[in-house]
Amino acid sequence: MSSTARRARLVAWWRALRDPAVPWRRRAPVWLALAYVISPFDFIPEALLAWVGLGDDVTVGLFLVRSLWTLPEARHLDVDPPDAPVTPSR
Repeated sequence: MSSTARRARLVAWWRALRDPAVPWRRRAPVWLALAYVISPFDFIPEALLAWVGLGDDVTVGLFLVRSLWTLPEARHLDVDPPDAPVTPSR
């Protein structure tokens, strides 16, 4: 995936997660998972149970990636305005 396509996908995800037309039941779990991944607090600390503690982080991270990847609303959002000029490729 090129960097332009990656950036377009990130912009589409961001717009879908902030779009009030997208149902909150689709947006809320993604925001909660993102907050958990970023948060310095852990439900299962790695200091107590190393592999189990890492497992919950990996599980939430995979859920976040899967939720974003399958977010149908992000697939249909325009990344550029429809009247943006198209530059021919050489």
